[in-house]
Order: sequence, then C-alpha cells, then structure tokens
Amino acid sequence: MRKTGVWTVWLLLIVAFAFGPEAALERRPAGYAEAVLDAKLAGWEAAFARTGLGGSANVGYGEDWKYGLALRLSLDPAERARAELAALEASRKLRQEVRQAVYETLTLHARAWRARAGREAAALALEGTRLRLEAARAQGRGPLDLEDLAYRVEDARLALQLTEAELQEVEDEVRDAGLSGPAEPRVLLFALPDPAADHLSALRLRQQRTVAMQAWRGLAVISAQARYLGTTGYTFEVSSAGPGLSLSVQHPATPAADEWRFGVAARITLSPAAWTSARRAGLAAGRLAADMEVQMRERSRRLVLMRRRIEGAWKRLQLAQKRVGLADRRAEQVSMRMTAGLAARLDALSARVAALQAEAQLADAWKAYVEAVKAYLDLADGEWRVE
Repeated sequence: MRKTGVWTVWLLLIVAFAFGPEAALERRPAGYAEAVLDAKLAGWEAAFARTGLGGSANVGYGEDWKYGLALRLSLDPAERARAELAALEASRKLRQEVRQAVYETLTLHARAWRARAGREAAALALEGTRLRLEAARAQGRGPLDLEDLAYRVEDARLALQLTEAELQEVEDEVRDAGLSGPAEPRVLLFALPDPAADHLSALRLRQQRTVAMQAWRGLAVISAQARYLGTTGYTFEVSSAGPGLSLSVQHPATPAADEWRFGVAARITLSPAAWTSARRAGLAAGRLAADMEVQMRERSRRLVLMRRRIEGAWKRLQLAQKRVGLADRRAEQVSMRMTAGLAARLDALSARVAALQAEAQLADAWKAYVEAVKAYLDLADGEWRVE
C-alpha cells in the first residue's frame, strides 16, 4: 500500500512538471523580434511606394551657402510592385519561421514522449529476460538454452543502453529549448485553415508584366522640363521623363533672372537588341502566367490529398490511443492477478512492456500527424491553431 502511494505521488509530480504540446504553440524562432520589425518596415516601404512620393534635400558651403529641396512623384508601377513584393516576402518568411519553430517543438514533444516510453519498456524487458534466465537455471535447462538466454540478457542490456542514450539526447534538446520535465502524454487536434490566396505569385506576375511594359515604353521616351530663374535667387524646376514627375527648388539661382525656360526632348531607341529584349520580356510574362495557372491547379490537388492524409493520420492516432487504453487495462488485470497469486511476475512484466510499446507507437502516430499538418500549413500558408 505504501509503495502504491509513493508511485502515485511520483506520477503526480511528473504530470505537474511535464511540458505539453500547448507549449509548442507559444514557441517563436530566434530573432523573432527583428523579423517582425523587418516585416513592418517592408510594409511601410510598400505604403510609401503606393503614394509615389519621394524627395531629397541638400546643403553645402563653398564661397557661399547652397541648399536645395527636390520633391518627386513617381507614377512607375514597377517601383510599387517591387516594394509590395518585398513586403509580402518578408511577411511570408516570418510566418514560415514561426511555423517551423512550432513544428520543431511539437516533434520534440513526440520524440521525448517516445524516448521515455521506450526506455521504460527496455528496462522492464531486461528485467523479464533476467527472470527467464533465472527460471531456466532453476529448472535445470540444458547449457545451450542457458547460453541462448544469456545472450538475450546481454542484448536486452544493450537495448536499454541505447534507449537511455536516446532519452538523454532528447532531454538535452528539451533543456536547450527552454523547456523542462518529461513530455506530457497528450495530443491536440489542429484546425486546417482554408488556403490563403497566393498573392505573392500574383504580384510576381504583375511585376513581370510591368517590366515588359516598361521595356516597350523605354523604346520611345519623351521628356519635358520647365525652369524658372527667379530674381530672388531661387531656381524652380519641374521635369518629367517617363512615368514620373519631379519638382525642385535650388538656391542660389544660376544665373539669377526673371525668366522661364522650357525644353522638350524625345529619345527613340533604334537598337534591334532593345526591341527583341522588349519582346522577350512580354513572352516571359506570358510563360509566367501559364506556369501560375498550372501551379494553382497542382496546389489545389495537393491540398485535397493532404487533407485526406491528415484525416488518415488522425484516425491512426485515435486507434493508437485505443490500443494504449486496451494494453493498460490488460497490464492492470495481470497485475491484479499476480497480487492474487494467479499470475507470475513475468506475465505482469510482459503485459507492462506491451503497454509501454503501445504508448511508444502512440507517440510515433502523434509525430506522423504533426508532420502531415505541417505539410498542409506550409502549402496553405496557414498558422498552427487548435481545433
């Protein structure tokens, strides 16, 4: 009775200090704060690029002070596309890193769970093999049988050493991850979000089409300029070249006069290479659009298959849970029979080893389920959430 109480207290302490799978959902990768800030900055750059506003200021001193201010309004869609693409890539990279950090902690939980069950099963298996050897000696079995059982004992001892080394390795990883205690034997059911729209691919296509359009526009460029030389010593200038407009103010004016100056220029590219390059840019945009259509169909097909794989993995996980329950009931039944003198200790050890092996298989099923969910979330660009 006292021994049972000690084991009960020990199990309660293990549960109290164990880490469960929920701890993995709070994990964040190294450099997470910097990655979040990088994604925010990329988003701000995209917002500024959408306005098209920019500018610069300059200050200098030689014989006299010189200073100026330039404002720019860009109507170039390529600049906006590049900034938006960088913002989307930064956000997507951040989500990928968070998903990976949660996944690594979940698999660490499964490995720690399995290593503990495997080590306990190996220890009991060694004890059972020793009992068989002792029983064979007591029965006066032949030397060949005793030698075979001695080899079995040695093999069981080596198996225990391997499982202890594996458990130690996993426990070191658990400590390095900032966690403590053994893995709590529990599982979670994860929600499968609807796949996010592939804005990144759509933006890449838009960027490629913009590049092709720019290539054609670059074959013939018209630029205009209007400059006012003020008597107050300031120069005001408005210029346009392609899809952009700039306004600048400079002091001192050179030369200082009260007059307007205007200029218009046109540049037509006659190089055959420029014309073929523009044509090739258009063809590249067409190929990218065709590839995107194929990729979208393939993505939809893979998402359906992955959902089926996850459903199968979850059903196997539930079946493994039922097997653990059955094995635990059998082990408890044999233990009660041994207490009543109706079963041998070797039978109780065998039943307990079978229960621990079933628990190790449950941990393997949990790990397989986590891997299936991770593959789906990577393709759907979703986040880890509990159902």
